[in-house]
Amino acid sequence: MLKYISLRFVSVALLTAISVIGAAAQAHFHVTICHRTGSRTNPYIQISPDVEGVVNGHMDHEQTGNGLGGDIIPFFEFMGQTYSKNLDTDFGGGLLGRDILANGCRVEHHTPTPSPSTTPTPPTTPTPTVTPTPGQFSVEVLGCEPGQNVRRVRFIGQLFGLTFFLNGEMVVPDANGIVTVQPGQYHWEIFRNGELIAEGQVEVGPCGLILTPTPTTTPTPTPGITPSPTPPEVPEPQTIVLLATGLMFGLGVFAFRKIRG
Repeated sequence: MLKYISLRFVSVALLTAISVIGAAAQAHFHVTICHRTGSRTNPYIQISPDVEGVVNGHMDHEQTGNGLGGDIIPFFEFMGQTYSKNLDTDFGGGLLGRDILANGCRVEHHTPTPSPSTTPTPPTTPTPTVTPTPGQFSVEVLGCEPGQNVRRVRFIGQLFGLTFFLNGEMVVPDANGIVTVQPGQYHWEIFRNGELIAEGQVEVGPCGLILTPTPTTTPTPTPGITPSPTPPEVPEPQTIVLLATGLMFGLGVFAFRKIRG
């Protein structure tokens, strides 16, 4: 009996570990979707965030301004649940979401369905960009990274518990809300629990770094000047005195021997 209980406990623990490992590995898979930008001329861009980012940041993204609709997401599974969005939605004239997804998120020959009313439809007012006010959110451009042609942008506001996107791609700011980016035009978005709460445009200019190596300076000889010859070495005065003293001592010894001889 004890052996049966032990085997059953080990089996349950092993299955639980496999489920946890599988979920962690699955979180790193990516799903290619059509992300709604809010632009009339370029309503969708193709991005491939990881599955967790799709579930938390795109399933509830309903951008309806300037025609068309929200994100278009193919079938995928995460944590034992199947997800998809807007695949069979008719965006007008029989244009389905799955057709836009299959066309690389490019919307071609889209003709809006005319209104059945005989009263002329007033022109659509574009959805205004969220204007940051004190206590809300904004994005500012900072200086360049030292020695690199990249800039930094900072998200400003109460950033805890939010999700951030630049041109439809999820980014993760550091503790100061700063993200390093390449120069260019960016559409930024901020989500809370899958709901878009702020967005806008920011232009990041180039750094303009010119890295020119410093030339080596070569001394130029002055014309007409001949280098002076090196003078011969002159013995030190102390050496001369010692030589003279030795010579005199030798002469004295020689004279003394002559006198005695």
